[in-house]
Amino acid sequence: MPILTTAAITLLTTLATKGLEKAFETGGEKISEGAINWIKSLFFKNDSPSEVMTSIQQSPDNPDNLKRALQIIEESINANPSNKKYYDEVMNRVQNTITINNVNKNINTGDVNTGGGNFRIGDDNAG
Repeated sequence: MPILTTAAITLLTTLATKGLEKAFETGGEKISEGAINWIKSLFFKNDSPSEVMTSIQQSPDNPDNLKRALQIIEESINANPSNKKYYDEVMNRVQNTITINNVNKNINTGDVNTGGGNFRIGDDNAG
């Protein structure tokens, strides 16, 4: 049974706040089309968030909503055990993202265009 881990909470709240297309676009390794389609089938209907996903959007800190979403994931895996590989793939991807975000404090991982001006990043960036 999937449990309410940091990775699962991150996945569900990211899906609710960013949407399916943007939830997996950061980072180096991409998630498979099969995993995206599996998540989409669980939490999106006709490209709109399902009732559970809408509840998470409205109350992302409500543990009951998150538990309902995990129950949907569990039922999907029980109905089709091959979905477990998608679950594992998604959780590994989310866990890697969490780890990268925790390690990369004050590190710019994107492009910076200062337009010719000075640029500082970090905790001590005052003059």
